[in-house]
Amino acid sequence: MTTSERKRFDELQRRLSENPSSRMSFFANVTRIEQPELANNPYDNWTRRAMFENKAICMYLGIEYNENDFTTSGVALARSWAQSLPGKE
Repeated sequence: MTTSERKRFDELQRRLSENPSSRMSFFANVTRIEQPELANNPYDNWTRRAMFENKAICMYLGIEYNENDFTTSGVALARSWAQSLPGKE
């Protein structure tokens, strides 16, 4: 995903999160993607729903969906967070 595509994606995602009725309408009208199945684990439900929403937004914007664009390494995230700690040398 290019930087401009990511900006468009983030902007639409932000607008949908700010307006719950638009969000419900947007995702209710998605037809070319299969709705995620429910799982017993709430974390799995959240993951499946997030993947569905990301695919739907990409499809709407005409962006090719790549799962790697939406994953973050736990190690990279921890290092990024640790950089802001005081006394880090």
